Amino acid sequence: MSIKGILEAVRGCQKEEIRMDVIANNLANSSVPGFKRDRVAFHAFLKEAMSSSLVTIMTDMGQGDLRFTGNELDLAINGPGFFKLSTPEGIRYTRKGNFNIDASGNLVTSEGYSVLGKGGPINIPKGSVSVDEVGRILVNGQE
Repeated sequence: MSIKGILEAVRGCQKEEIRMDVIANNLANSSVPGFKRDRVAFHAFLKEAMSSSLVTIMTDMGQGDLRFTGNELDLAINGPGFFKLSTPEGIRYTRKGNFNIDASGNLVTSEGYSVLGKGGPINIPKGSVSVDEVGRILVNGQE
């Protein structure tokens, strides 16, 4: 959790503490003649919270346009799904499919992250590379 998130949580707790103090004071003094109860204007707290911490950013995961690039290693997923990558931070998923082959013959992203298949990193032997309609990688026409 970031410092900003922690501070927002602390502010929320402080606001709730104030509200509980007011309620406790009202209950404690409810039998005192002439006592005027206090109120907490929750909407003021809500307005303050909305302006600083309740912002949501959503990524549109819908299908984008498919374009032919002429590069046999520029791949796209038609429909749902992701390419699985191995990064220093762990497994990540992407729909960005502009790949290369590194010096070791591994299929990698432009950032150098390994593209993973069912058995781990995808290694492509030297030869003519193509991908068929169902996503199988072919080298010299062989799977």
